[in-house]
Amino acid sequence: METGTLLILFESGKATLDDAADALQQRSFGVEKRTLETGGNVLTARYGDGPVFHVCFNDAAHVVEESREIGEGSDFTEPLGRCNVRFEVIIEDLDQAIDEMNSLIELQLTLQSLTSGFIYNCWNGELSEPE
Repeated sequence: METGTLLILFESGKATLDDAADALQQRSFGVEKRTLETGGNVLTARYGDGPVFHVCFNDAAHVVEESREIGEGSDFTEPLGRCNVRFEVIIEDLDQAIDEMNSLIELQLTLQSLTSGFIYNCWNGELSEPE
């Protein structure tokens, strides 16, 4: 079982973790919100018996710098340089998520649509611009 991470990079003020929970529930994902020992919150989202996704909101200072690094050399350097927050999605079983691609795509597109953000798949370096 391989763990994967994907990022939804966007500008602050576009969405919160509660907004993400609402949007995913509207797309028929089962969503559970819990508080971590560190005080932050995480969503656990799952479509039917598909793969499990853990969604966190990160607004730390380093996010904007990492967004710029992701955009270096691409056509999206300027807009990514404005992305100062992100949803971090941890995929428990990347192989299952890739095999059952519909849930992964639905989650990505739901969060991207909510935020007008960029999708960055850490496991393969694929960057997708907002539609």
